[in-house]
Amino acid sequence: MYLRLRSVNPSPSDHGKTKDITSRDGATPNGAPTLYDGRKQMRTVLAYLIAPGVAAIIATLLFGPSWDILLAACVVSYPISWALGTVAFLILKKQKKEEKKFYAIAGAIFGGLLPFAFSIGHKLGIEIVFVSLAYAFLGSLVAMTFILIRGPQKVHPDDVVNSEAAPLRD
Repeated sequence: MYLRLRSVNPSPSDHGKTKDITSRDGATPNGAPTLYDGRKQMRTVLAYLIAPGVAAIIATLLFGPSWDILLAACVVSYPISWALGTVAFLILKKQKKEEKKFYAIAGAIFGGLLPFAFSIGHKLGIEIVFVSLAYAFLGSLVAMTFILIRGPQKVHPDDVVNSEAAPLRD
């Protein structure tokens, strides 16, 4: 998929023309990554590192502030968030549904189904519904934190660093 944007510094003769600024691999045509690509990747890494901590902090506040509870909540929250969150992230990215509402829904669905996965083979009671709702809330919260940190993924012409690398095309 090639991005086509208006020139950042258009001359009068360039009015209305667009430039191909990136190739499929996210680099400019001369091979150099754009500043936008670096910021996007860094924000994604930060989102992966920070967002699961939100669920751990909420669990710590609910069960009593203690370093032991925070550590246990992190041990549970991070692997689950990374595993299920990566699946949700890849699905949403492939479907081009990278909006806050879709992340919140995906987080709630994956979080809400998690207690049922852990209770396979056990008798299910009404408690599983409340646990499922709590996990759905936490999953949605983690997903919303992720997308808020990651930010919008639309390329804006002001984010283009090396727009002179590509020739103009009609």
